[in-house]
Amino acid sequence: MPTFTFEGRAIEAEDGETVLGTLLRHEVTVENGYRVGACQACLLRSSDPVPSKSQQGLDESLIDLGVFMACQADPVAVTSVERVGSEVLPHTRLSWSRSDLPPKTWRF
Repeated sequence: MPTFTFEGRAIEAEDGETVLGTLLRHEVTVENGYRVGACQACLLRSSDPVPSKSQQGLDESLIDLGVFMACQADPVAVTSVERVGSEVLPHTRLSWSRSDLPPKTWRF
């Protein structure tokens, strides 16, 4: 079974899992949404080359930094994974918390 490191912790994946699925199964809190590569909520970073499928639709500047969608990445392809800091994504995160929204904001 493939193993990768996340924040200094060895994480063992099962066959057919994504990086996101593996982390969630190990009870690691990772932002995520639809798990199909559309919302880009599960962005992580690796110094390893990652499959292009896991970077499809990302800005070139993010790709150059090793950012990828964990819901689309095969754990076999990475050996070390880390969270993406706000210095890398200062304006690209969506607000998922109702408390961050003005009181009369409509949500769709």
